[in-house]
Amino acid sequence: MIIIALFVLILSLLGTLAYKHLKAFNYWKDRGIFNPKPLPFFGNIFDIATFTKSGGEVFKDLYDQSDAPYLGIYLLDRPVLLMKDPQIIKRILIKDFRLFTDRTLAESTHNDIFRNFLLMSRSGRWKLLRNQLTPLFTSGKLKGMTDKINDVSNNLMFQISKSKDPLCVKEIYTNFMTEAIARCFFNIETKCLEDDKSIFREILRKLFNPSWKTLGVQLLYFVRTSWVNYLGLNFVDTTAIGYLIKVFTEVIETRKEINVSKPKDIVDLMIVNKNKKDEGFGKTGHFASGVQFLVAGIETTSTGLSWFMFEMCQRQDIQEKLREEIIRVLRKHNGQITYDAVQEMKYLDLCYLGIY
Repeated sequence: MIIIALFVLILSLLGTLAYKHLKAFNYWKDRGIFNPKPLPFFGNIFDIATFTKSGGEVFKDLYDQSDAPYLGIYLLDRPVLLMKDPQIIKRILIKDFRLFTDRTLAESTHNDIFRNFLLMSRSGRWKLLRNQLTPLFTSGKLKGMTDKINDVSNNLMFQISKSKDPLCVKEIYTNFMTEAIARCFFNIETKCLEDDKSIFREILRKLFNPSWKTLGVQLLYFVRTSWVNYLGLNFVDTTAIGYLIKVFTEVIETRKEINVSKPKDIVDLMIVNKNKKDEGFGKTGHFASGVQFLVAGIETTSTGLSWFMFEMCQRQDIQEKLREEIIRVLRKHNGQITYDAVQEMKYLDLCYLGIY
């Protein structure tokens, strides 16, 4: 009799949970907003949850299912509005941005490094972090980065010229971006371009070639944000993060005696602010920003550059037109790739934007 009662109780609980879950799928229907039919328990992200498609592919498929200015989708049972109309998107990102500063990504309150990631910060803290980093991105600072990027580019061409074997474009650009970001923001050399056994390469493999467990955790950061802090889940490999923090600490120690008045990179910012009352931003906040530049900048840009090269190979006419523009602009700048020269390459900008 007890067994039967327990069985009935379990069935009742499961039935209640299933009812609440499926009822959540009426959210967009009740509001008269089109939504592609969701799957039980998965919503519209079955292919993402099973790692059979990338997020970009899934959202593009959903995007194409309606001509309306927006549509409703479900991340598991969580309702999300997918915007399509450029004017509405522009209003969200500019005029009404103060209402939309919070990201979908969970705020990792249990880990100070992840908590200080811009993409994981909320409203007031996001603004504080952004204001602290703004001095690194003035036009003057960006112009100063050009020489460092040119040095890395010259080294890249030299390393390619030495190789007699086929090369992986994605690997080349990953190493290039690692070296460029490390030079521009930390003024350190990673030796990624010339040393196959560079410790930075190993660390990046841990960050960008995660295990199934890490991929599952990253999915939860988007679809089950309340679980993240309750279970103490970390967005990326903490061993790799620990190594990067160790590197940043050593760089600070070697530069701390320098009298810095105008920060030139993130290490200078750490030194300038080390004795300030900074509303909780401090050393950890700068460490987090340094890690974020690497995590957010390397994989995204190297993937974009790889795809850009693929598209250029497919479209010889576009490639030739772009080549003519680059030659024409560089001739005006005495053959030097400068910040101003790149700004004049409007067709280059259009070509790169066209891959997204």
